[in-house]
Amino acid sequence: STFVAYLKFTMPDNTGTTGEEATADNDNAVRSIYTSILYHSNYGKSCAGKTEEETRDMKSFFDACIQFELAQMGRRKEKKKKKGRKMELCKLYETAIGFYANDGG
Repeated sequence: STFVAYLKFTMPDNTGTTGEEATADNDNAVRSIYTSILYHSNYGKSCAGKTEEETRDMKSFFDACIQFELAQMGRRKEKKKKKGRKMELCKLYETAIGFYANDGG
């Protein structure tokens, strides 16, 4: 789907060093994308009414978001930021579970 491709395009590929500020801006861009889809739109609320392809695309989307946050946790050394990333990761897992649990049936 389009939003999965856009999210992956925005994610860092970890092949070069871009500097702290550029990395932080990119991280914020990735979070902004998935936050908009998962928490600020009806599309990410439930799999009810979605095709099988759409639910597979959402699984790929959730997987990409979770992998991104796991990678960020490994990169961060500051305890305060690590705690925030853990909370974000938990929120992603809860959202994914809620998406598939709310199938409208």
